[in-house]
Amino acid sequence: MGSALSIQDGLAVLAEASARNVPVELHYDNPDRSFNRIEPDILYAQTRLLGADEHRLYLDRPQHIGRQVYIARGRTVDAYFCLHDRIYTFRSVVTNLNCLVELNRGKTVVGMCLSTPNAVTEGQRREHHRVRLGALDPIHATIHEASRDDPNSCAITARRCRGRLFDASLGGLGIRIGGDDRYQFQVGRYYYLSLVLPEQDEELIFLTEVCHVEEILRGEFVLIGFHFQRWPDPIQMRQKLEGLRQFLNEVERRRLRKNRGR
Repeated sequence: MGSALSIQDGLAVLAEASARNVPVELHYDNPDRSFNRIEPDILYAQTRLLGADEHRLYLDRPQHIGRQVYIARGRTVDAYFCLHDRIYTFRSVVTNLNCLVELNRGKTVVGMCLSTPNAVTEGQRREHHRVRLGALDPIHATIHEASRDDPNSCAITARRCRGRLFDASLGGLGIRIGGDDRYQFQVGRYYYLSLVLPEQDEELIFLTEVCHVEEILRGEFVLIGFHFQRWPDPIQMRQKLEGLRQFLNEVERRRLRKNRGR
């Protein structure tokens, strides 16, 4: 998962990240959770650190796919950012939605404030932009348990189940499964995922490692995070990722056109 930094080291990391204006990804609960199970429980936004002091972090106004988003005051957010090729995370609370942030002596911008977190954790997280897929027509994946002794093999009697793609990036997939299947997934275990993307004929098969397991909709479903492994070799992996890249780029283009009213 990750290791918490000392208070002094955590503040130093935040200060340097703020000085460099590093990008930050914010995760927060969807206040309008959909009972039709289409809208996600967790929403995402991108911003950047602009400054830090003893009590607050100052960030640019958050956006998602180029559009400004509103995160209510008092809402808890989980933040993720990279610094010196390391990934850090912290949990904080929105304290101000419209604060003036002085970038330099000649420029001031309107941003948002978070409370200074109690802890900063160094750990692993996706480094690629994720694309939410819950609002699309369902894309299903078949999940095959890989051998514990040899992840490159899959026994005929291996446990299998099906799930629906929740989000995707070039680093891995988020898949929603029924809550009854939650117990067969453990962080660190390896699984094969097979799926066919819309408008693509070729079946994609990935060897993955479970990186997180999260209950959603009061345990009725479980969201499993799968991280891609380089399998079977770098060349074939690049070819498979290229098909995924094309699909995700097209999803983003269509959303942008829709947002612009085209």
